[in-house]
Amino acid sequence: MPNLLLLRLVLISLFPRALFALFSPTSLTSRQDGPDIVHLTQTEIDAITPFSNYAAAAFCKPKSLADWSCGEPCRANKNFKLHALHGGDGNHKMTWFVGYDQDLQTIVVSHQGTARDRVRADVTTVLCILDNCDPRDNNCISNCKEEHNDDSEPASLKTDLNLTLTELNSPMTDNRFSASDGSDAEAPGPGIKVHGGFLNEYLEFSRPILSAVRDTIAQDGVHHVTVVGHSMGAALALLDSISLSLHLTNDVVIDTIAYGLPQIGNQAFANYVDNHIKNLKRITNRQAIIAAKEDYIPSLPGERLNYAQPKQGQIHIRTNGEWVRCVPGPCSRVVDNPQAPDTQDIDKLAPGIMSHIGPYDSVSLHCPG
Repeated sequence: MPNLLLLRLVLISLFPRALFALFSPTSLTSRQDGPDIVHLTQTEIDAITPFSNYAAAAFCKPKSLADWSCGEPCRANKNFKLHALHGGDGNHKMTWFVGYDQDLQTIVVSHQGTARDRVRADVTTVLCILDNCDPRDNNCISNCKEEHNDDSEPASLKTDLNLTLTELNSPMTDNRFSASDGSDAEAPGPGIKVHGGFLNEYLEFSRPILSAVRDTIAQDGVHHVTVVGHSMGAALALLDSISLSLHLTNDVVIDTIAYGLPQIGNQAFANYVDNHIKNLKRITNRQAIIAAKEDYIPSLPGERLNYAQPKQGQIHIRTNGEWVRCVPGPCSRVVDNPQAPDTQDIDKLAPGIMSHIGPYDSVSLHCPG
C-alpha cells in the first residue's frame, strides 16, 4: 500500500496537467445532467477545435491566408490545402475561403464574420430598435442606425443591420435555394424568410463557393464538407449549407459549425433548418474575459421582429468551462436560453460582447495580432 501511495505522488508531481485532464469532468464519458442535457467529453471538444481555428482564420488578412501564414489558426491546421480565396478587407468585403484538410479529410468552407470592433455598434443599434421602434416604422429604425453608426459605416454593419425578412427561395435568389439534379434535398417553400442583409451578402459569392467546392471534390475525391463561421459568418455558413445541400449530390455529407449564430430567419425558416439541416452545431459561449456574462448575440434581432432560432444543434459553453449539448432541442430548464440585455449602456454590454468573441475552449474568434 505505501508503494502504491508513493507511485501516485510521483505521478502527480511529474504529470499534474495530464492527470488533471484525465480525471476532469469533460474528459469522462458523456454524462446526463438532465432529460435534455449531455456533457461533451474533452475528445468531442477537441474535435471541434480545428474548426474554431478555421473560423478565426477567416478574420485574417488575405495575403496571410494565400500562403497559409496567418499565425496560430494556420499553424493549428498545417495540413490544409487552399483551393479558393475571396480576400476581404474586414469592412467593405467579407473574406471566405475553400480548401481541403488532409488530416480531417474534409473540405472546409470558412466565412468571415463581423469584426470585433464593429460588434458593439451592431448590438446597440438593434437594442435601440427593439426598445423604441415598431418593426414597420422605417423612420424609427433609420434613426437608430444613424444614432449608433457613423458615416464610414462598413459593409459588414450595413449587412448586419438590414433586418428586413426576405423570401429565401424566390426569383431574386435565382435558383440558389432550388434543388438541382443529383440532390434529393427539399427546397425551402413559400413563407420561409431570412435576414435581408445576410441573404444579399450571401448571394454575392454563393456561385463561386459552389464551384470551388465542386472542384475540390473532383480534385481530392472527398465527399465531406464542413462549413464554419462566427457571428455574421455563422449566418452565412448556415445559408451556405442549405444551398450546398440543394446543389451537391446526395453522397456528399455536409456539417455546419456556427459560432455565436444570430437569429437569421422567421419561425418557418427555423423549422426548415430543424427538419432538413441535420448536421448542425451552433455553439453559444457563456464565458467572458471581463465577467461571467452570456453571449446574447444569438437572441438578436429577437421575436419582436419575427425572428427565431432553430431548436436543434445547440451547444452551450457554461461559465465554468463545461460544454453541454441540448438533446434533442432547447434546454432552457438547465441552461437558460440567451436573453437580450435590457440596456444600451456599452459598459454593461461589454462582457457579453467579449463572450461572443470567445474563447471557445482555447480559441478566440479573431485573427491574432
